[in-house]
Amino acid sequence: MSDAGIANLARSAGLEIEWTDAGGKSRHVPPEVLRAVLEGLTLPAGNASTIRDSLGRLKEERAKPAPLEIVRPGAKIRTAARHLCLSDEAGGRIILEGSDGIVVAPRRPGYYAITDSDRRMAVVPARAFCPHIEKTWGIGVQLYALPGGTTKGFGDFAALAGFAEKSAALGADAVAISPVHALFAARPVHISPYAPSTRLFLNPLYAPLDHPAVPDRGRSVDWRRAAGEKWRALRMAFAEFADQKNKSAFEAFVRQGGPRLLNHARFEVLDARFRAGGLADWREWPKEYRDHQSGAVREMGPDDPEMAFQLFLQWVAERGLEAAQARAKRAGMRIGLITDMAVGMDPGGSHAWSAPEEIL
Repeated sequence: MSDAGIANLARSAGLEIEWTDAGGKSRHVPPEVLRAVLEGLTLPAGNASTIRDSLGRLKEERAKPAPLEIVRPGAKIRTAARHLCLSDEAGGRIILEGSDGIVVAPRRPGYYAITDSDRRMAVVPARAFCPHIEKTWGIGVQLYALPGGTTKGFGDFAALAGFAEKSAALGADAVAISPVHALFAARPVHISPYAPSTRLFLNPLYAPLDHPAVPDRGRSVDWRRAAGEKWRALRMAFAEFADQKNKSAFEAFVRQGGPRLLNHARFEVLDARFRAGGLADWREWPKEYRDHQSGAVREMGPDDPEMAFQLFLQWVAERGLEAAQARAKRAGMRIGLITDMAVGMDPGGSHAWSAPEEIL
């Protein structure tokens, strides 16, 4: 077995086998290290025969269709089938009819599951959003540090709306805020917005209240106490909501959210239930609840009071953020709010539980 054979397999597997260090000196990864890494990638490199087998397996895998196909809206896609059946993120069914082995991708950007396969399609916009503004300026803030609003102990979307209006009056066209992703309602000590449960939904603690609390700002946020008070206030708001007449808007929101929203609500309900019993991660839950597609999980619907509460939380949070953006634009901002996005997410969270096929 030659070092050249191991190096060739390593390169084929996508490994970098040499680099230049901080002193400008050329460095090479030793063969024994490459062999250990390749073994970890299930590519044996113990001798010339196993290296040949590993190279052959790499070639076979690369000949297979990609598990995620990335295309532009309306792009032509080659397929062996006469048509392609897709499911969009809301659970809708789309059939792409084709001819001569070609179908046209959906015009709407988003993720699509390809029916009867484990493959997915990502339809990406042709370009990123650009406001076409020659000169502008904005200001960045930590949302929870803002004064005012309707929440005792930290800033919320109502405080953000007021801040945006004041910034617009000074000529700002944008306000950039810290991430507002959903964290873990049952784990108040988990406060980092950069390790969220999911990036698809919002942190309900920032939702504005109809009955404002007296602002109380110290030099730092006592999250355990402040969050506890906010959850009690949100429970009261939910109880009052049962008698309101705008339920049709809420029900439309739930329908539009589709399976993703329902699964996030299910996760929050189950996380609170099992965490109270000492199970701090969904991978420790009873087996029938680890799978979001199990019968026990799917029985949890919007009619369940705790499910309804979690869905309500996302509704009021989204309405609050939309209202803050609307007030920023009405005040004269040409861009308005710019929200930060966490690079990753907590593997013990809602997204990993409800869509494990999307997680490495």
